[in-house]
Amino acid sequence: MTNYSTGHIAEEYAEKYLRKNGYKIIQKNWRTRYCEIDIIASHKKQVYFIEVKYRKNNLQGSGLDYITTSKQEQMKFAAKMW
Repeated sequence: MTNYSTGHIAEEYAEKYLRKNGYKIIQKNWRTRYCEIDIIASHKKQVYFIEVKYRKNNLQGSGLDYITTSKQEQMKFAAKMW
């Protein structure tokens, strides 16, 4: 299985989780030539920009460990572009 297909499956699980918990999916895999957002969802009049990170195990750290300051800045930039 490729990293792309693994990531796609992880995004599908994230989408199902969000829907189950009352989120409305606005867009998936939104991208421009400068940035991308995995999932854009809304819940209780709030919009959420979601980055999906999958790890087979925690030997190299959790998904949260990969949301660096740089990635947070990229997400802010992408959210403003959206």
